[in-house]
Amino acid sequence: MENELPSPQEGPDPTQENRPDRSHGRDDTADSSEITASRIAATARQRLYAKSVFYPTLAWNFTLGRILRVRRWWDYIDPNVIVGAYPFARDVPGLSAEGVRAVVNTCEEYPGPLKAYEAFGIEQLWMPTTDFTHPTLEDVSNAVEFVQKHVEQEGKIYIHCKAGRARSATVAICWLIKYRGQSIAEAQTTLLRARPHINPRLGDRPVVQAFAKRWASA
Repeated sequence: MENELPSPQEGPDPTQENRPDRSHGRDDTADSSEITASRIAATARQRLYAKSVFYPTLAWNFTLGRILRVRRWWDYIDPNVIVGAYPFARDVPGLSAEGVRAVVNTCEEYPGPLKAYEAFGIEQLWMPTTDFTHPTLEDVSNAVEFVQKHVEQEGKIYIHCKAGRARSATVAICWLIKYRGQSIAEAQTTLLRARPHINPRLGDRPVVQAFAKRWASA
């Protein structure tokens, strides 16, 4: 249940540059060391938290999507682009039958059903991102180009995280901004119309704002 549980260990956003505070005459090297240590500690806490809730939240997602069926496991956001949840190996034949030829996997906690992908000729881009955190700008940019490459080849592509709400949707909203010419607000609306339980505040993420700014100035 990605981003539906509170994450008290929210750390510094990787798209933001942390500058040492020089206003009190502190040594720059000491400040830099403290910042690095803080980042490492925050990352460790985030990963520990994500790991501790992985199975309970996956079970909750499975209950909502596969048992109660109050959420769809995946949805088209464009004729060739699908955003969805954790694909099990048994899902791969269906994805292949749907025409999926590539996958963007944003789950740090799950490398994907690699043997099944190999059997069905599906290419995966794995951009491991800790649950309850934002992808980096570099990872998002690479994923957006990977998506577009397959769209241009008229293949379908599946972008997923654990629940198909936040990490995967971050990639999707940036793709819509760059390759469908949408504003952040328009892309957010597109995603919510296609997949109503997607994170409704993707546009507030610094990585999305940084991507949109970079693309606007390109």
